[in-house]
Order: sequence, then structure tokens, then C-alpha cells
Amino acid sequence: MTAYVVRFALSYKMEKWKIAVIAALLVSLVGFGWYSNQAPPPQQGTPSGTPLPSPYLGKMMPAWNFKTWSSKPISLASLKGKPALVEIFRIQCPHCQDAAPFMASLKSRYAPRGLQMLGIQSPGAFKDAENPENKWSNVQTWMKEYGTNYPVAFDEGSKYFQGTIKTVIFKGNSDEMRWPTTLLLDKTGRISIAHTGFKTDDAQNITKTIDLAVGLEKALPGSKSPAENAASLVKWLKAFIPDLVGDANVEKALTDDIAQRLK
Repeated sequence: MTAYVVRFALSYKMEKWKIAVIAALLVSLVGFGWYSNQAPPPQQGTPSGTPLPSPYLGKMMPAWNFKTWSSKPISLASLKGKPALVEIFRIQCPHCQDAAPFMASLKSRYAPRGLQMLGIQSPGAFKDAENPENKWSNVQTWMKEYGTNYPVAFDEGSKYFQGTIKTVIFKGNSDEMRWPTTLLLDKTGRISIAHTGFKTDDAQNITKTIDLAVGLEKALPGSKSPAENAASLVKWLKAFIPDLVGDANVEKALTDDIAQRLK
């Protein structure tokens, strides 16, 4: 199936990244896509070329105790019972800035369906007194500038992200820690999807962005029809990845793929 789509894409002279995205999406149908992102059973081994699972996946989200919030304090325990989306970002991160409209739109699309969402501003150079990320007033200004429409906590000194998360999730190894990091928690508080980084001009990141949206659509469907939900989702995604579905045939292939994944 994937080979067919690639040949089809080439016949329409698609950009290389677009071919990669569609191929990656269809590969996901047989279990090797980023969205599933789960380690195979031990007896099978990991197929050559298959991305390793994110260290976040399957882990329980560590509890937090932030003192400063843009809203009333929110505990991890209070999020259980419904899907929750947690974004860890920092205000001077260019990719975090690029992700801001997408995150705000996720809130607008899925909060009415029951999604709980919050952000955690965790400074990078937390020991630098001159770093703007270490001042809550700068975070508040950033939120207004970028239209952040969900509660945000201030991770003072990055004690949570570069402390608790680094220790509990990464066992002290910070090589894979990135801003932004977006985590979808299931109803029990377990991490079911992990999306690090945000770029809409890179095939791998485009695939991750689509997969995050598909994961939310599956957890919080707009209707009982996978086909209707897929069409609605692809239409919504155009605002953030306008070149992704520039060809009607590619749009149909993507919509059909997502519909299968939503079943």
C-alpha cells in the first residue's frame, strides 16, 4: 500500500516531504507509525528503521506542586477521569512560539468535548538570573501576545521538568528532553501520546503533529462516524499545514487513512 501511494505521489510531482508524510501515515496502519509508537513484544525485536518508542509512553505523569498559576492551581489528581493535554514550553523557544496558535486551536476544538488542557512554562537556563524565562511577568506577557487560552503554571527553577521529569522519566539523562513537549494523558494519568518539537516544514514533525490531532480525535470524537470525523480533522489541519493537502487526491488519501485509524 505504501509503495503504491509513493508511486502515485511521484506521478503528481509532489514534494519529497509530502511523499514521506503520506508514506509514514500509511505505514502506521500496519503498526510501525509514530502514532502507535510502542515497543514490539520482546520476542519480535525492533524492525530495522523503526523509531524507538518515546521514553514518556506508558509512564504515569509525575505529580507537581507549582506555586504560581495563571488560574487557580490545578493538581494532577484533578485531571484524572478525562483525557488531559499537558504542554511543557519556554517563552524564548522559537518552536514553542510556532506551536502557540496550534495549541490554542486544540483547546478551542477539543475542550467542548471534554479535553482538559494546561501548559507548564519551564525555563531553559534556569540558573541565569537575566534569562527572561525566569520571570513570571514575562510569561504573562508572552501568553497575551500569543493568545494562550488555557491555564499555565510557572515551573520556577525548572524543578519539575529538569528535575522531576528528568529523574523519573529519563533516569537522569537529558539528551532527549525538548521544548515544547506535549503529552496526552489518558483517564488514569498515564502518558499515551508524546509529541516533542513543532515544525510544519519538516516531514517527521508534520507526521507527529497529525498523529497528535488524530489521537485527540480518537479519544474525543466529534461524531459517531469515523469518516465524518476524519474529513473534519483534515479540514481543520489545513490551517496549520496548508501545503499538506494541496492536491485533492492526496487529501482524499490522508482522509481515508485517518478514517481507518479512527475506527
